Amino acid sequence: MLNIFLLLILVGILLIMSAIFYSPSTISLSLPNVGYGKISGSDKFQISFRSRGEKRIADFLEKHNISYFYELPLPNSSFLCDFFLIKSKTYVEYWGLHSLQNEVGDRYRRRELQKRQYYDQLGLNVISIYEKDLKRLSRVFSEVLKLHAEV
Repeated sequence: MLNIFLLLILVGILLIMSAIFYSPSTISLSLPNVGYGKISGSDKFQISFRSRGEKRIADFLEKHNISYFYELPLPNSSFLCDFFLIKSKTYVEYWGLHSLQNEVGDRYRRRELQKRQYYDQLGLNVISIYEKDLKRLSRVFSEVLKLHAEV
């Protein structure tokens, strides 16, 4: 327990120092698996994404200097969001296996439904992305891009 506490303090210090010396869009920090997401950033510290679709989304966000956390835990649940956009406080879900027509797809859609209901229950702002949306990410993120364009 003490080790986790010390680790959390160390992570907090690193985050504070990084916030002082770097802008959120240029820092990358892969935090230990203690209930935190991984923050976006440069290619210096690679984040391993679970799918090519998530990687495409991350590349789009990076290209547009949109800072995010990857796999941030949702409050009081076992769910992880795919992306949390820091400035707009928006959750992003890539439902990459939604169209699978087998038992894996069935289980995925049941879990997707539970997660959607949880987002609705908490009243969180969510952008849902499906495979077909990967070709039109500028349109999907149009409101977020407007917010990030404001000075």
